[in-house]
Amino acid sequence: MFTDIVGYTSLMGKDETTALKLLKKNRDIHKPLIKKFHGQWLKEMGDGILASFDSISDAVYCAGAIQAAVMQEDDMNLRIGIHVGEVVDDGNDVFGDGVNIASRIEALTPPGTIWVSEAVYKNIRNKAGISINFEQSVDLKNVDDPLKIYSVKIDFVHSDVEHIPLKEEIRELKWLRPVLYVSAISILLLAFGLMWKSGYFNARTAVLERSIAVLPFDNLSSDEGNAHFSIGVQEAILNHLSKFEDLRVISRSSMEQYRESKLPIPEIAREVGVNYILEGSVQKSDDQVRVTVQLINGTNDDHIWAENYDRNIHEIFTVQSEIAQKIAQELKAIFNPDVIEVIEKIPTENMEAYEYYLRGLEVHNNAEKFQDIKQAGFLYQKAIEIDPDYADPYLGLARCYADLHWQLDNAREVMDTVFSIINTAIELDPQNSDAYAYKGWYAFFGLNNLEESERNFLKAIELNPNNADVYYNLARWIYPHADKPDLVKALMYAKKAARLMKGEKLADLYDGIGYVYLNIGMYDEANEFYKLANDIKPSWQSNSGPWWLNMIQGNFDEALMLARKNVDLYPENNRSYLELARTYAHMGQYDTSLVIFNKWYSMYKDTHLNKYEYEIFSDEYKYVLLQKGEKEKAVQQIKDKINWNLEYLEKERFQQAGGLFYDLTRLYTLLGDKENALKYLEKLEQAEFAFGSISWAMVDPLLEDLRNEPEFTAIIERGWERKWELQEQVRRMEAEEDLILAKSR
Repeated sequence: MFTDIVGYTSLMGKDETTALKLLKKNRDIHKPLIKKFHGQWLKEMGDGILASFDSISDAVYCAGAIQAAVMQEDDMNLRIGIHVGEVVDDGNDVFGDGVNIASRIEALTPPGTIWVSEAVYKNIRNKAGISINFEQSVDLKNVDDPLKIYSVKIDFVHSDVEHIPLKEEIRELKWLRPVLYVSAISILLLAFGLMWKSGYFNARTAVLERSIAVLPFDNLSSDEGNAHFSIGVQEAILNHLSKFEDLRVISRSSMEQYRESKLPIPEIAREVGVNYILEGSVQKSDDQVRVTVQLINGTNDDHIWAENYDRNIHEIFTVQSEIAQKIAQELKAIFNPDVIEVIEKIPTENMEAYEYYLRGLEVHNNAEKFQDIKQAGFLYQKAIEIDPDYADPYLGLARCYADLHWQLDNAREVMDTVFSIINTAIELDPQNSDAYAYKGWYAFFGLNNLEESERNFLKAIELNPNNADVYYNLARWIYPHADKPDLVKALMYAKKAARLMKGEKLADLYDGIGYVYLNIGMYDEANEFYKLANDIKPSWQSNSGPWWLNMIQGNFDEALMLARKNVDLYPENNRSYLELARTYAHMGQYDTSLVIFNKWYSMYKDTHLNKYEYEIFSDEYKYVLLQKGEKEKAVQQIKDKINWNLEYLEKERFQQAGGLFYDLTRLYTLLGDKENALKYLEKLEQAEFAFGSISWAMVDPLLEDLRNEPEFTAIIERGWERKWELQEQVRRMEAEEDLILAKSR
């Protein structure tokens, strides 16, 4: 039997003294009645009480007696759920399916009533004084078959148990309290001494890390079209929790894979590396909404707290804030007044605007083609038209423009529009972490301004310490691709991102970590992370990383095997043929290389890829032309490519500068212009020898004529000295376990 007090969480937030008095009254009602009906008080969880009984009828009659007693109290209302199942007692705690399902039934139960499972119903349907009605059939997480739930009412006057003078019996027991207190203190002191001696407190009461994941909320509305509403509630609660600095909150995208999962809660918690799981559901009907949430200890499936929130739709923002604060309270998080002010802010008073925003968010999060993004943008714009002071739709619209601008001819104009929209959102909501995160991204890729980008990203982290996308972008793109890369800082942010991510995004992060290790010159570590990425999400990229790692070290046979593998697995990807052609070029198989280069180029033209992809990756094609005696054609292409690179550098696109410096070093070497070749090799040194080019320069046949120059050797030696300094910094951090988590995840 699982019971809890309706509205206790809200009362606790408003009047803690009254709430504690109510909690004491609740215990005074439960304890004698559980004993009266031969029950066992198992545990108390906040305002919830768990009890077990020797017989099903005892449990049901006890529930009826408790509700009858509560009806005599003006300020109290209970929910009670009952189920038959195994309860496991490991000496320290109780758990099992019986406990879990009873708590989930209780969470669905309307105030003032008793709901039971079908197993209970079958055992009491013929009992005197009990009336039963079927209520609903529900799908519960980790339960294979739908569970039928029944409501129970008990008439003690006509039942086969004696009438219980509830108030009188409770009062009669009060004289025992002094004796019980003395006995309890003696027993507790004895137990405490035994537990201390056994080391129980060291093992059992150590504070668990405050890490939590929010499972996708179920949509229990009769209208499946309300799914966007449940997604919005889940995301809002998660965003609120993310703002508590001492909580570690797994990102929403990482948990989406568990939407239809039947995995047990402890297994999900183990997979994502958290100690607590929040699951919930949303049921919307007209202007009414019920939000049901349950906080679960992921280490043992123990249900810590559960609550139903039945409110008008206009109170949904308040409900989301209340739930987040209750969870933070249960996890003993630090309550920062500034954070509370932010999460209690009502983003819009207009429910129609909120509805359009949520529909846009649903379409956007599931977008598979550009038309979907355009549809999301339309929905965001409708929300803005209805409520121009509502910040969130502006951010959604900015995302849409950013997603589409690569496909548009007026990309610069579109990027300016993105910035304007984001700035509007920040004016409307200066405490919005995502707004600063988007501004940081666009400052880097749109304005080419690292300082502005970093400032906005750090502001986003200040407002939301669990903003996984910010850590990801800093680690994957910003610090590794700056004009002066900060590779150690990239690894530090990668570690933070890895603690908050799971699934395909984590694979992308691991690929990025592999790239950073490659640039530090730690090739074994790079290969380890490439393998981790491939284990999570096999892809063209997860093979391309190891291919490049082998190429720069001169392991051409291994590189050839990986290039062929990508052609076999991803024949529609023209870059598979590009890598294969480049590999054959370095192995001296020029005829084969030319055939595959032509195959790649024909696919390039067919797929209308931008000029950048063709120009930037085709240096080996020019080299092969030279080797085949087509000097005039090759020299013209080399000169064209040099001009293109120099024009691109004038735009100060530092994200690609390392690659451009290396290309210019190669191209000038092919022309015999060693002075300019060494000039750009030195610039490459200043860019930390990006893309693993410090090793690549030692085996690259395009630089063969440059390697006998003393200045070449001096530049490479200085580069390796810098790499060794970085490696020492990283190893010190690993020894301090700063990066161990990223590897073990």
